[in-house]
Amino acid sequence: MKRILVVIAIASCLMMAPAMPCWAEDRSDLDRLLKTKECIKCNLNGAVLPGVDLSGANLTDSKLKGANLRGANLSGAVFMQSDLNGADLRGANLSGTDLSWSEMNEANLNNADLTNANLAMCHLRKAAMYEASLRGANLRGADLAGADLRKADLRNISRLGMWIRNTDLSGATWVDGRVCAPNSISRCR
Repeated sequence: MKRILVVIAIASCLMMAPAMPCWAEDRSDLDRLLKTKECIKCNLNGAVLPGVDLSGANLTDSKLKGANLRGANLSGAVFMQSDLNGADLRGANLSGTDLSWSEMNEANLNNADLTNANLAMCHLRKAAMYEASLRGANLRGADLAGADLRKADLRNISRLGMWIRNTDLSGATWVDGRVCAPNSISRCR
């Protein structure tokens, strides 16, 4: 019976307006974030925040593992040293965002805008980044092993020390503007 009530509550929440926050592991942290756009070292694991406007927010050293931030406006936000493993960031605006030293393994960043984002030393292993815009992003020391970067825009990125083992670059626009050939794994052909 308790399980049925939980399922009904979640289903009801998902039917509400798409930008309405529904759930987070620590509700007080979620309330503080939404009121002040600042929540350092917060526990927002599993937060459901699709379409939310958190532009310019400070979420340094926060936990957002598995969070749903699909279509959210996170431009100019600071997520430095945060855990976004498995987060859903499809179609999110992350332009100018500081994600340095963050964990984003297996995150879904398909169609996300990461233009001029700071992803230095970020772990993006097996991240889905299909058609993502990374134009001008700082990827120095980033680990993109096994990531899907098909059709991504990688023009003008800073890539010194970037790891791209088993990374699919098929159809991606490379640093120099050329389009990578099909089956471009670990390097643009």
